Amino acid sequence: MNRLMRCLCPLLGFWVHCSVTQAQALPVPSGRYALGSADSAGGLLPDSDSLVTLGAFTLERNEVSNDEFCRFLNAGHGNRFDRRMEILELPDGYVCVQGRQRYPVHHVSWHAAREYAGWVGGRLPTAKEWEAAARGRAEEENGATRWYPWGPKPSGGSQANCQETQRLGVLYTWPADTLVGPGPFGHVNLAGNLAEWISEVSADSGWASVKGGCWADPEILLRSAVTVRRPAGEGFAMIGFRVAR
Repeated sequence: MNRLMRCLCPLLGFWVHCSVTQAQALPVPSGRYALGSADSAGGLLPDSDSLVTLGAFTLERNEVSNDEFCRFLNAGHGNRFDRRMEILELPDGYVCVQGRQRYPVHHVSWHAAREYAGWVGGRLPTAKEWEAAARGRAEEENGATRWYPWGPKPSGGSQANCQETQRLGVLYTWPADTLVGPGPFGHVNLAGNLAEWISEVSADSGWASVKGGCWADPEILLRSAVTVRRPAGEGFAMIGFRVAR
């Protein structure tokens, strides 16, 4: 396939082309970051906080989209396809469902996410890196109490796609590049839309870590310190990912 992805229009029955854009990676500077939380929020959060020093890295501004993952599938990684994705399998390749190209890909297992990240020359972020990108450096304003990417307080669904937003009429995900609730370094949708796989995985249980919360979660679960775990070999409607370098 060339640099243009073919996308099927299921209603009109013809092929259209959508351009593939290069993912934008934003820098996260080295420095000291306040991670975790001294407030356990009823057991939902770690019961202790810590100050850690991290080196500089980059993290993609957006969650990986359907059209980006479709390109990966067509490059010889069809074994990572899941029929529940917003991607169609045709005799001569994979195509995005028309109108869903810019939406975040879901039903991607942790293993598939890691493989994609390596394919584009990156990796999955660590838990510390992901939370640092969402909270900012400790010495900056609200750095130690920025519980959400946009600040210290919940937004009632105005800054993230979550359970509260769904009640306002949003259905499931919105486009991965939706410029709502940006974090301190410009990353969007670190809270809500889709939760995101991170690099940590248990070799014993086969469960991997997930951060950020999703469209179905109440806003308290979108706090940046929250980490949950899911089976690494399965894909979920609520989980996507983004790439670090």
